[in-house]
Amino acid sequence: MEAGFFRPLRGKAALKILSLVLAFALWLFVTGEKEDEVILHVPIKILNMPQHLAMLDEPPKAVQVRFAGSRSFFPFLFREDLQIKVDGSSLKPGKNTLDLRYADINLSRGIAVKAIDPEKVTVVLDERIERSVRVVPELGGLPRGSSLKVVDISPPIVRLSGPKSLVGKVSIVHTQPIEPAMSETAGEVVIKAFPLDTDRLPPGVAVTPEGVTVRLIYGEPTRNDGEPAPKTS
Repeated sequence: MEAGFFRPLRGKAALKILSLVLAFALWLFVTGEKEDEVILHVPIKILNMPQHLAMLDEPPKAVQVRFAGSRSFFPFLFREDLQIKVDGSSLKPGKNTLDLRYADINLSRGIAVKAIDPEKVTVVLDERIERSVRVVPELGGLPRGSSLKVVDISPPIVRLSGPKSLVGKVSIVHTQPIEPAMSETAGEVVIKAFPLDTDRLPPGVAVTPEGVTVRLIYGEPTRNDGEPAPKTS
């Protein structure tokens, strides 16, 4: 009689019952755990921002989020894609307020959001423009009495892009200081690539390309009165 009763539970039916038992045991383990809380700094990511806009004042990189759940699920929070994703398609030039919603956080099962601090952040946007400006070489570190002439800069013009109110303030872009070696001789032509001094640009303004090639030529060493200095053997 017993053999006839258990015979149908073999095969797939037995696996289903085993799965149910394991699921029930896991449920008992999770529900039996004490709920705990953890606070993490979660990055903000703005999606679908209009391409014709640029940021003048960015929101904070991350905000504090308080999570609650069983401790066994906490390790799933520590992953690279944990973000607060905000739709920026409706953003306009000027000051914008973004609401950070619980539903905008991609969570694992067993974890809930209890609080976001702050729940609102501000971003200031401006029209994005591009502009061409001239490159100016920055000379320095010359040996005393020597002269240096810039023969050519390639390219002589670079492109700036960024917020209109910032890009409009930039009329020239400097190279980083060009300091020729002491061993260079008079009349020798030197061609070197020099990076642009982006530290002088307002934050949020990008330049293309980031470096230029400068062709230089040394003049004859001179005395204080401007006459050529005597050559030494």
